[in-house]
Amino acid sequence: MIYPDAELFSLIPADLRGRRRSSQRIAITVDRSAHRVLLELGFSSAGLAALNPTTTRSLIDNIDLRQPGETRLRALGPGLAPRVVVLTVYPGVGIDLAVLGERAPRDAWRIGLDRLPRLVIALVDAINLVDPYPLPTGVEPLPTTPTGPIEFRRRIEPSRRARQPRILRAGR
Repeated sequence: MIYPDAELFSLIPADLRGRRRSSQRIAITVDRSAHRVLLELGFSSAGLAALNPTTTRSLIDNIDLRQPGETRLRALGPGLAPRVVVLTVYPGVGIDLAVLGERAPRDAWRIGLDRLPRLVIALVDAINLVDPYPLPTGVEPLPTTPTGPIEFRRRIEPSRRARQPRILRAGR
């Protein structure tokens, strides 16, 4: 069990897939001291994965519902044990999340299409809380004032230029 951060603790409804099927929630919170996004599957420390902000952005970017596929991302588990977060995309159905590693649960959690926006918003909010170097926000262009009609000038072609003798000097 992870301890929720006061700023962000989000529960995303999901369905447990595997040996036993049931409705469970995925918990998303942050560890601001270590700059990590915490993803907990199954409300136990066995399903815990700590993602850095870059990996969390990759997780969000790979939720592309147009193409089926599987993405594996590195993470840390309890006691800094190496973990792998597996994202499997099923177009028209949703995504499956699983955590692989020593003592990790062998099940996957399916998040349906209707719940995906809530997951993405929670992950983006978590990145904004923990990222020490946030991405710059979009800058609006300065307002321009009309300067009058645009003047077009034709470029003189090199073949039409007048041939003038050139004086070449050696040295200074």
